Amino acid sequence: MDVATLLFAGYKNFGPYEVGPVNTFYSFNPVEGFRLRAGGRTTPKFNKNLYFENYVAYGFKDDKFKYGFTGKWMVDKKNRIIHYIKFLFNVNVFHPIDVGTF
Repeated sequence: MDVATLLFAGYKNFGPYEVGPVNTFYSFNPVEGFRLRAGGRTTPKFNKNLYFENYVAYGFKDDKFKYGFTGKWMVDKKNRIIHYIKFLFNVNVFHPIDVGTF
């Protein structure tokens, strides 16, 4: 199951934390050049109502570190409807491919 999750979802599970997605560990773009990235997310084993995602990246061409942190708090637990409050902090370089324009 671990191998299937890694291949199809791109995450490696370590109990309360998953590392990934593996397809973002390295990339290349004109602004940053070669880019290394590591990150992951919490699972329900960490907390059923609180989720975190994080990453750190480095661009070799622009010689800069980038990082991000996201937190989600599920506010409607008893009706099992997915309502949440999301907190996002991001320091990154966004170029046209990142935002979907060409």
